[in-house]
Amino acid sequence: MSELQDLGTFYREKRVSRGYSLNDIESDYLDKGQVSRFENGLAMLSAEALVYAIEGINMTPSEFFTSKGNYDTGILRKFGNEFQSYMFNCDAEGLRSMIIASPRRTDKKLFNVIVKCAIRDITTENLLTSKDTEFIDKYLTNIENWTIFEVNIFSLCLEALDIDLARDLGKEMIKRDKLYKVLAYNAFMVKEALINLYCHMILHGKYYYAEEFEKELEKLLTPLDVKEKIFFHIFKKIGQYRQEGKAEALAEIKKDIEFLKAFDLQVLADRVEMLMTNYE
Repeated sequence: MSELQDLGTFYREKRVSRGYSLNDIESDYLDKGQVSRFENGLAMLSAEALVYAIEGINMTPSEFFTSKGNYDTGILRKFGNEFQSYMFNCDAEGLRSMIIASPRRTDKKLFNVIVKCAIRDITTENLLTSKDTEFIDKYLTNIENWTIFEVNIFSLCLEALDIDLARDLGKEMIKRDKLYKVLAYNAFMVKEALINLYCHMILHGKYYYAEEFEKELEKLLTPLDVKEKIFFHIFKKIGQYRQEGKAEALAEIKKDIEFLKAFDLQVLADRVEMLMTNYE
């Protein structure tokens, strides 16, 4: 059995076992005839159509491919798991151990920049080189049609970007609404990137730029975006305090941080305190 037939057969098995007909998964973005040909090994779906097909049976792509059994998590996921573990524990030494000397591959160069930006957040130590900044500038500006991968890279590498370029790239990301208007996961990642960009502008004193993204976030954030709304609320106050210097504004920020701790959100509280201290 070919790889195409194997994937199509597996999809049909999942669809049927979960009680969905071809009519159930048909939508404005996906024709049931396409799916039927895919299931019978006659044609491959585009990447976008395959995501719609998987979401049509109420699974995420990760759940679908993981359940296939021979799914390789790949270098990106392995990097992400290790990176998140060190970030959660604010383990700068662990992050330093992830830096690769003289990387040649693009993905390894990207990972190095991500790690160095994280170390800057945690310790204030700046390990970024001019080569790092030139590389990430070219990488993000040369790709016209971003995927969620580029959104994540942008979100995690803001410290390596020129502040004006970061603003321009953020505005372009908002314009590419096809990226996030249909797929829920994409919308979530774009909102998270915008929150990071908003906080980045405030921490670097670019309050006018922050106000531009504040307006977009007010339109995009929903009651379900709890963590993002918390950061948005607190950093809005941080921006006001840093511009006006009023003691009562700082008292409100400290009260919000204590509120997070009281409701067992210590990790969020620690991150806010760390960023405020490291980007004074």
